[in-house]
Amino acid sequence: MLRLRIYIIPFVVVSIISLGLVAGLNVALRQVVESAVSSEASLKAQEWAQYFNRNIPFIDRLIETEKSSPGQADIIDRSVLLGDVFRFRLFHPDGTLAMASNSGQFGSGKDIFAHKINQHALEVFNSGTIYIEAIEGSAEENLPHYYAKAYVQALGPEGRPVGVIEVFVDQTVTARLLRNNFSDWIFLIPLICALVYLVPVYIWIFRAESMRFSELTEGDAAAIDVVTGLFIRHAFIHKLKRVFENRESHGGNVGVVLIQVSNIKAIIEESGQVGCDHFLRHVANNIRFIVRESDPVGRLTGTEFAIALPGVDKRGLDSLVGRIFVSVCQSLTYRNHIITGEINIGKHLSSGEERPLVALGLAKSAIEGNSEERTHKDDVADALEHQDKNADAA
Repeated sequence: MLRLRIYIIPFVVVSIISLGLVAGLNVALRQVVESAVSSEASLKAQEWAQYFNRNIPFIDRLIETEKSSPGQADIIDRSVLLGDVFRFRLFHPDGTLAMASNSGQFGSGKDIFAHKINQHALEVFNSGTIYIEAIEGSAEENLPHYYAKAYVQALGPEGRPVGVIEVFVDQTVTARLLRNNFSDWIFLIPLICALVYLVPVYIWIFRAESMRFSELTEGDAAAIDVVTGLFIRHAFIHKLKRVFENRESHGGNVGVVLIQVSNIKAIIEESGQVGCDHFLRHVANNIRFIVRESDPVGRLTGTEFAIALPGVDKRGLDSLVGRIFVSVCQSLTYRNHIITGEINIGKHLSSGEERPLVALGLAKSAIEGNSEERTHKDDVADALEHQDKNADAA
């Protein structure tokens, strides 16, 4: 079973990346959609302007006289009333208004600025370019929510410019359609992020956990204790030797800890063998949770556990032993039975040229009576006293 701590950092990192990706994709897609809406509106306005330029006969006379013939009026009115054009205007070469045709829904049909120069029209006539603009008009009176306007030169019979055509095209429906489709896609973005980031990372997490045992060969599958998931004796000794061989790369120090469960018989009598196995898994899981991922941990006998700690100093070793005591000796409930373990811990800090088995023997000797012996009773008392001091200080 994977321990909680191997999930936390990758999960936080991946979650932050995923949120950033969602936000980034949201902004990028929104920009793409708005660009598509603007391009579609601008293209439609330009097409309508060119349509009028091609199909209105004698447009030069219309601009000059400011009066439309029945045929000209019919083309303009049908486009304004039946199409998505809601305003059509013609300008003289000097930028003043020649005539206007507005949809009754959006305009009155009159222009009080008839003699005012339209700068866009004047610039288009003088430069021969096309001016197009897409506009959000929801805040403006008598205008659709989204529209585009285009200015193009009006060309006479011989292709010479005779004025400027202005066309306003309603693109509200098209814009709403594109934006609604985008809002549907936004719900798929987190799923895409999960597929792109979360799944590969969690696969990596599971692989990292399985590689905890990868240094053993395939023929050493039996080197894992089936009850606790820790290395059995010969596998742990193999790991311990490797740690001592590479001790210089860790600063020369190697801490060796031996843990004995002293009341295993009482646990079996009260909770049975299954309850005992449950307690042993409790011990193993707590040890693995406290030590580093790379620190070898083994079950040497039915009641003994051992830990190798490369690169640790005396203070770190003492701290780790205390944490193991407090964690392992907490009572747990199994099938209405309260199981409380009693453990003894011996520790040894090897900083010389000791052999691995000698260091392990010294850790065991610490349990049997020298100055480094730590008992369940003494350490729990120390831990409780430390907690009381912290509570008083708070």
